[in-house]
Amino acid sequence: MKQLIKYILSITLFIIPSFSFAGDLNWGDTLIEDAKDVKQEAFCRLVETYKTRANEAKNSMNQIKMMAVSQEQADDLKALIKDKKYENWIAQVKRVDLVKAGGAAENKYNVKLSADLGCGVTIHSSVEVDDKKIGEVSSPILFKQLEKVSSGDFVLISGEFKNDFVATEFCLECSIENKAKNTSFASTYDTLVMFK
Repeated sequence: MKQLIKYILSITLFIIPSFSFAGDLNWGDTLIEDAKDVKQEAFCRLVETYKTRANEAKNSMNQIKMMAVSQEQADDLKALIKDKKYENWIAQVKRVDLVKAGGAAENKYNVKLSADLGCGVTIHSSVEVDDKKIGEVSSPILFKQLEKVSSGDFVLISGEFKNDFVATEFCLECSIENKAKNTSFASTYDTLVMFK
């Protein structure tokens, strides 16, 4: 029996260090890459294919060309995701901001979530007046989930793209290493859970 216990302990010591825990996850880790949704991958690849064309349009100094590239990208994204909804996409939290809701006298807040898809794309909470907001009253469960996250945490998110897939910020010289210049899209969020 003692030999069995020693055997189990020795195996455990070799196995445990090889596991990656949620706090240690990074883009490119097998756990993250295997969990990505097929449509999320296709979405990222499609956005990537437009970066060269967008750069060429920018260098032409022709705003009509720039608008055409943006519209073509939006049309292709609409064809890929007809209902504009995504479900259980992996994202890395960039920031969570509180925005005062209603009048100045009210002590109510909405949340603006910005999350990175790991491919030069950021999705962020829509600020349009009629779009669904994350708030302590309007969506208390989602609000509570957001209390638990920090910048750098991985989450599974579901929601809906807004603005007919027109990028709110169209990146030309994006790369995974230079996340400050991501292409950004507005979204509303339905669910968010920590990815562990």
